[in-house]
Amino acid sequence: MYDELKIIIAISCLLYASYHDLKTRLVPKWIWWFMGIPALIFYGVEAYGRNPALLIILLPLSGILVEALVERDELSDIRVTWPFFLIYLASFAGFVWGYITMRDEVLFIGALSAVAVSIFFFVLYYTNVIHGAADAKALVMLTLLFYRYPDFTGLFARKLPDTLSALFPFSLSVLLLASLTVALLPIYFLVFNLMKGDRSFPEMLLGYRLDIESARKRKVWPMLILENVKPRRIILPRKYMEIDWDALENAGIRDVWVTPKIPFIVPITIGFILALIIGNPMFYLF
Repeated sequence: MYDELKIIIAISCLLYASYHDLKTRLVPKWIWWFMGIPALIFYGVEAYGRNPALLIILLPLSGILVEALVERDELSDIRVTWPFFLIYLASFAGFVWGYITMRDEVLFIGALSAVAVSIFFFVLYYTNVIHGAADAKALVMLTLLFYRYPDFTGLFARKLPDTLSALFPFSLSVLLLASLTVALLPIYFLVFNLMKGDRSFPEMLLGYRLDIESARKRKVWPMLILENVKPRRIILPRKYMEIDWDALENAGIRDVWVTPKIPFIVPITIGFILALIIGNPMFYLF
């Protein structure tokens, strides 16, 4: 139901978020409200039309939305105060009651899948597999909006039963396609560096060489740091790594290999559009 409206909401918010991510590497928080609240409304309308008892699953879905809207940088930031404890308790109770009474309902299976996949995205973020909070939240909001594949998703793919689709939800297809998009970057970096004559493995697959002054002005991480006054290569920069360009310059380093801070909302947006066109690439195997 309302697939066209959901897609309009999703693509509008993702494009706006991509613009801000490209420009500032920051995404306005209100965007997630514009995606999350309609997601629960759409589910509520569909659930009420099918079976009002299905509205119970709004409790765990609301718990997921609350967690997504809270600002946390690490797992250690979680502080379960009484309001959050009651929200999570109600979410768990709604899940248990729904599973006992409606586990055979297709809509409940889809919502249950949405809850599980959202928790999976939270885990990826808290374990630094997904670096940006906005990236994780975008994927969670897409999960809530599209707890099943849109009816016309996959213009060139065979549509699979809802139960099978629930095992690999729409948002996972978006993440897969977004990751494949990012996976093409090493090829670009390789060609770019070979044309410039810059060769250093594996840096030439992950970034490019810049002078310190230029690097200061760009959104990049250095692949070289000073440790006990000695230079040390660091291929995969940490999320909250402090960048001390002055220290590198004072050590006599004039240029350094850098890797760009990828605005992952952009690949997510591309992955979303591709998922609408081709569906889940894994389904071509069936």
